[in-house]
Amino acid sequence: MIQTIFRTALLAALAIAGFTLAIIVMLGTALVIGFLYLRAKITGKPFLGQAIWALRPTAARWGFPGQTRASGPEADQPVGSARPVSGRGDIIDVEVREIR
Repeated sequence: MIQTIFRTALLAALAIAGFTLAIIVMLGTALVIGFLYLRAKITGKPFLGQAIWALRPTAARWGFPGQTRASGPEADQPVGSARPVSGRGDIIDVEVREIR
């Protein structure tokens, strides 16, 4: 009898905790969406997922926007962008040794 009451109380406590956490997550999401909506209205941009979540070129690389290398074969690539270590296409395998 006591074990059944304890199980019921534990289940009720877990359910209340789960509902509370779900409400917190929903309120946080609504707050962020409201902020993004107001920002879009203030800046005059449309409130669309495509406009908000679009990957900008400056966000996809390291370095400052517009910064490029001064000279060399990769001079037209932004600083920090992925570039080949060797210009040769004949390297297909590399062996790595552990240095002790």
